Amino acid sequence: MKISYKITQGPQSSIINPIVASEIEGTLRIEVKNNTIFNEEDILLLEFAIYIKKWLDSDKDSNFIYESMEFEEKPILSFEKKEDKLWKINSVWFNQDQSDIYVSHPELINACTNFIDDFTSEFKGITFQY
Repeated sequence: MKISYKITQGPQSSIINPIVASEIEGTLRIEVKNNTIFNEEDILLLEFAIYIKKWLDSDKDSNFIYESMEFEEKPILSFEKKEDKLWKINSVWFNQDQSDIYVSHPELINACTNFIDDFTSEFKGITFQY
């Protein structure tokens, strides 16, 4: 599993601190077994990163639910704990072909941690208030 992004709108100044969650926007992409399962534009990337970071820092064994202030549809993305230590990835935007996407817990945690590491390294010197 891999979570990647492309920033299309960033902070207006490099010295703004702290950054508001809606200031960093772009495309969020999730791949599982080399298949793109989520590729959405206009996602509030900092907002998503905050949700992921809070989940990683709290209870990684609980379900993850990302709901955005930008969209009425809910949840934009969720990771649900299932049997056999698998986690189901789901989105309100998924089509019927995307109803059975599962990853292992270590794979999920690794992808989320790598996303946070990549995202924060792009904004060196700026402190995020998670």
